Amino acid sequence: MKKLFLGLVAAASLVVSDGFAMETVAGSLQQKASFKYTFLQFDRLLDEFNAALDDAENRIVAIEDDHARMTGCGPGLFWGYNRLGQVDECRGIARDCVPPPAISDMERREVVFIFDASGSMEQNYVYPTPVNTCGDEPTEPLPPVCDRPTQPVNDCTAPVEPALPECGDHPSRPYNSCGPHPDEPVNNCGAEPEFVASCGPAPVDPRANCPIPERQLVEKEFVIDEWENITEIRMVPEEDAAYQARQEFQDFLACQAEQDSSPEYLAYLEERDAVTACYDAAQDVFDAAWDVYDTCMADETGPEWDTYRVLDADYHTCRDDRSGPEWDAYRTLDDTYHACSDYRDPALWDPYNVAYDEYRSCVESETGPVWDQYEADIETYNECLDYRDPVLWEDYNNRVEAYLTCDLTYQTVLNDIADLPDVTRLVEAKSAVKNSIDTTPDNVDIGLVSFSGCETIRNDGFFINADRELLKANVDAITAYGQTPIAESMSIAAAAMDSNMDASFMVLVTDGEETCAGDPCAIAAGLSTQQPNLIVNVIDMADNQSLSCIADYTGGIYSQIGDENGTSLSETVVRMTRPDLPEYCYVGY
Repeated sequence: MKKLFLGLVAAASLVVSDGFAMETVAGSLQQKASFKYTFLQFDRLLDEFNAALDDAENRIVAIEDDHARMTGCGPGLFWGYNRLGQVDECRGIARDCVPPPAISDMERREVVFIFDASGSMEQNYVYPTPVNTCGDEPTEPLPPVCDRPTQPVNDCTAPVEPALPECGDHPSRPYNSCGPHPDEPVNNCGAEPEFVASCGPAPVDPRANCPIPERQLVEKEFVIDEWENITEIRMVPEEDAAYQARQEFQDFLACQAEQDSSPEYLAYLEERDAVTACYDAAQDVFDAAWDVYDTCMADETGPEWDTYRVLDADYHTCRDDRSGPEWDAYRTLDDTYHACSDYRDPALWDPYNVAYDEYRSCVESETGPVWDQYEADIETYNECLDYRDPVLWEDYNNRVEAYLTCDLTYQTVLNDIADLPDVTRLVEAKSAVKNSIDTTPDNVDIGLVSFSGCETIRNDGFFINADRELLKANVDAITAYGQTPIAESMSIAAAAMDSNMDASFMVLVTDGEETCAGDPCAIAAGLSTQQPNLIVNVIDMADNQSLSCIADYTGGIYSQIGDENGTSLSETVVRMTRPDLPEYCYVGY
């Protein structure tokens, strides 16, 4: 086959060379220039033709290589593709699985993208949050079980303390009979002075006739003096106070200002000053009388106070007296009692003290075979506490290192996701579909159906491998608006597909439910019987459970991006467009 292409290229080159020689001999300079331009144009076309021939040759060689690998896999095996559409290895067929397609059909694979371009795709895309698979932080290995030895107890008998002598009760203390304490004299100073003022009634402020605004309306605080005059108005009316409250407040201030200069108010001030002076004079008289009263009450001179001080001194002298027969007898009895209670018979207490010292020595002793064994057991116990099993601790350290590495990676991923720019669902879906187009094997024809309204469904048809850049350009040209005709789009896409295909896949990328009176579940149920080899996978960008029936009926996969364990939209689309889906249960998947 390669020789055939090389022969065609050589023949075309020979024809061009002969024509060029003839034009050179016959033409003028102008004709030569025109021919040179024509030759350059033809040379460009020839380069494009050679490139197309090389592409076709490479494709045929790839097909022949695939054929060789498939036929060379042996009985019951075939050369398969992995889930990303990359050539993988020879695979066998698992039990109860549909056989792979015939070699002649390997070039007949179809995948159709149904792209949701409704208005809701302009909403912001929420990046999936990855699942933390690092688990819990490792815990330190449990220390070995170490039983602390019990401290020995010496067998020592405490001596019995000798009995104390019988000394009876302590004698009672005598009580001096001195009579009651003398009473303190009371000075005859009369009654406490009272404040008396005959100053007449308080004058009436003529400004009191000014109507005071209701406090709850203006929400202000008025300070009133003892004459019931307003001396201060705190705060000013609030900006949002009612107009009536503000007007009443202004009227009140105007009335006050008018009264301040009136004859009545000036007369009021003179009368108020006279009353105030009267009250001040009465206060001075009251203060002088109170000073005389305090001086009288504090006076402690005179015969009565002299007699009181003599009686008070005699009383305390009597109370403190410790002389006389009663006190002499008490002291004798007290000395006898203490001599008895403090007595310790040497014949009894000396042997007891010796026995007690021996008892304490016995209790505090830590010698002997029992104590030697205890010290040995304590040493063994401490060694047990300090022991660290190297196998357990090496495993623990390895797990800690792995956990910290995993957690660091996870936190880095979270930070990277947080730093990602805000994009719409439409932009992210376009990127995912184009990435899937780039990773789909060359032997798969890809179709594109997009919708942006109940009456706006566009079928771009199928694109071979050579036209995938045009396909991606069509994806980029999609704009979002309108409603969501999922059912009708599925019908249009299915009608464009070959029902005889052994591997036909439809991938619905959407973020909403049917809004154009269609029934996607009914369409999927019909496709499951009319085109049993067609599998419809659903990628749900908005957690719409009502679309899971599509995948259920057709044996496809329903995937919610938010529940994909952190899998990105692009990775999910690539997984959904692999050429060999669950109907071919290949060994090794």
